[in-house]
Amino acid sequence: TLPAPEVVVKPIANPSGKESPYEVWFNAKCTSKNAVSGKYAANYEREWAMSINGGATYNDIATWGNSLSDSDIAQLNSDEGMNFMFSSMPDSETRLALVLYNVEETCNNLDEDPSGMAVGTTIKEPAKPAVDSPLFKDLLGDWTMTAPVYKSEYSYETFDWVDYEGEKSVKVSISDGFTYPETLPESVYETYKNLVGKEKDEVDALYDEFKAEVDEFNAKLKSQNRLLCTGFGFEDVKNNLECLSPFDLFCSDSYNGYNNESMIWDCGPKWYIEVKEDGSAVVPVNESRFYPAKGVGYYTFYMVGANKDAGYCSVGVGGENAEFPLAIADDHSTFTIKPFVYNDVNFFLNCFYFSYGNGYYSEYLLTGESVLTKGWTEPADPEVSTAKTESKALKAVNRSRSYSNSNSNSNSNFSAKRKTSFKALPKYEKRNYKILSQEEINENLKAARER
Repeated sequence: TLPAPEVVVKPIANPSGKESPYEVWFNAKCTSKNAVSGKYAANYEREWAMSINGGATYNDIATWGNSLSDSDIAQLNSDEGMNFMFSSMPDSETRLALVLYNVEETCNNLDEDPSGMAVGTTIKEPAKPAVDSPLFKDLLGDWTMTAPVYKSEYSYETFDWVDYEGEKSVKVSISDGFTYPETLPESVYETYKNLVGKEKDEVDALYDEFKAEVDEFNAKLKSQNRLLCTGFGFEDVKNNLECLSPFDLFCSDSYNGYNNESMIWDCGPKWYIEVKEDGSAVVPVNESRFYPAKGVGYYTFYMVGANKDAGYCSVGVGGENAEFPLAIADDHSTFTIKPFVYNDVNFFLNCFYFSYGNGYYSEYLLTGESVLTKGWTEPADPEVSTAKTESKALKAVNRSRSYSNSNSNSNSNFSAKRKTSFKALPKYEKRNYKILSQEEINENLKAARER
């Protein structure tokens, strides 16, 4: 019998007055001031669109989202409302949606009244002072990356887990950006024609957009004094971390992305080398500020620092990049990726996916420094393992999408929040039920007895 809460969400500038390419801000209010509980969902606009295209509604997604605390609700019911901050990649769109419930557990409906959600966009990442270094040319090409690895394998002979430690090598290519052919092979036109009915001029227009997206990515790479590294799969049977380029995905007859940018988001494994003003070089890692290492497939992988005994970290101190120093030989023919040190613990470069707060490696955990040697020779008869393996969870160390959660301020209505995972949204179906009167119930019982 009571009205649903009325909710207004708006994107705002950073209240401190200093804009950051890595933070997106919103203000939310319950203007009817009758909310007693609620939930929110926040993620990149592409994640929302993909879920909506998959059959979910905005209300479905928000009601499955993250819960709001009692203090959050009190702020939302206030005249000033509540400010939300989410970590973000630069020049990216994030959608925040709130569903708030009254005492009867009736909530606002985002699909009927979209004022309870809004989209905010981060500013572009400012270019860093250009660095003049021979590394930008000398590091280009194919490399052999070798590292000590660990995995735990189930033995059907002993019916127990057996730890494996050894050394593995993988091909890594270093470039100044993604490449693509200027014109498409005829087979690509056939793929688009057969699968989605697109004619040649439509595919060409889509490809022009694709090339512009790749060019923009490469320009951003250069503006940050970075080189692109592709390849990181140490698996015997390459599946999760098989190397795919944006052009591979554009031509694929099985890949389905939201837009052209999705092909850059999803390709990989990809990571970066950044050359500093003093001539040194590092591998920067930041789950919040970089594209995933690889997004296509069931899991989304990110570059992290990991330690077999201490867990992993996906960002640096205060949300800044975790940086893995490079020790480069004088002739630039080899280099070693040194550990990122956090709380006096060495974390080694790895590739992880996350689920329910835990981090997982695909098949092998890198347990030490990686050494890269110029050149790569394809193995004549690559060894293939058919043994069943299971990824092992590592406990979290300094992992948080919203890295300021512990930095609460009782004098502020600001709250840094974590984004919402859209990987396992439930599927809802609408059902209509008739509420029976007591007379109808009695008649049904009588008919049942007679039967």
